[in-house]
Amino acid sequence: MTNPISRFRWLLLAASVVAVATVSCQASVPSATSTSGAAATRQVAPRVGSLAPDFSVYMVTGETLRLSDLRGKPVFVNFWASWCPPCKEEMPLIQAVYQETRYRDVMFLTINRQEDIPTINQFMREGGYTFPVALDPDLGVANAYQVYAIPESFFIGPDGVVRVKKVGAYFSKSELESSLNMIVK
Repeated sequence: MTNPISRFRWLLLAASVVAVATVSCQASVPSATSTSGAAATRQVAPRVGSLAPDFSVYMVTGETLRLSDLRGKPVFVNFWASWCPPCKEEMPLIQAVYQETRYRDVMFLTINRQEDIPTINQFMREGGYTFPVALDPDLGVANAYQVYAIPESFFIGPDGVVRVKKVGAYFSKSELESSLNMIVK
């Protein structure tokens, strides 16, 4: 018969290993080969009802985009990566809503975590996705928004205030539309 204290120690050790592995999987990303940068101007995580931290990002198309330049427009910001299974699940929903005319005034801004442009472009091409993609090779924007697990989405009203924050994937078009409707007039 095994010693109950010994069994307890093994269970405690196993639980610790599982906890560390879970945190590591959520926080780890593959190494980047992109040399483009993203600069966040504030290190305060946005909360619903607060002003969204400003940032500047490079788009995969080569332009630079600054969040504050979009003031006056509703903005959907989504952090993702091509290797992330829940991100892959919600991409078709984002594409479907992006194509709807009632959301044509919304700026869709998906921010990729640390992947290079060829990897991103291949993923977008294979999925038939046409929404805008920005680069976050040094995690400057993700850190400013305190995004530690992906996907994570922010819905910013025309006034620059965060109206909805969603941690995790959207699994239905109606759920995504409900969040978008919070920033569309």
